[in-house]
Amino acid sequence: MLAVARGKADGLEARFVEGTLESIPLQEPFDLVVCSLVLNHVENLLPCFREMSRLLRPDGRIIVTDLRSSFWSRKRKVIPLFHGLATDSFRHTLADYKAATCAAGLCLKQRRGIRFDREIIAKYPGYLHLWLLSAGYAFDIRKADAPEPC
Repeated sequence: MLAVARGKADGLEARFVEGTLESIPLQEPFDLVVCSLVLNHVENLLPCFREMSRLLRPDGRIIVTDLRSSFWSRKRKVIPLFHGLATDSFRHTLADYKAATCAAGLCLKQRRGIRFDREIIAKYPGYLHLWLLSAGYAFDIRKADAPEPC
């Protein structure tokens, strides 16, 4: 995957690093951390939010989009992807997100359900991600002790 990303970034000033969501090999703090359609693949949210918090400036923000727990019929599901590949996916409730962010010294500032009009989804049938996001969460997360409190 990194080789593909490097190829696509040819000519751009970009740095690629390999790590896990629980241990990202970066030290510098960021103003913004974006995590989109990832956390449903993680069984335990807390280590991920602790790591995102570590990488966040005191007044920074974390934006998370993910599948709504009602999207799944059970706690764990194997999702078929393409070319015979599959991945685990875990059902996280709003209470799971609140507990993990709070334990990581973060708080959910805003929560929105993402909805796309059926007409838009019908217009772009090949864009599965629009359908997935229509069954999703969007969170604006800040550090609990941020200058702009939750």
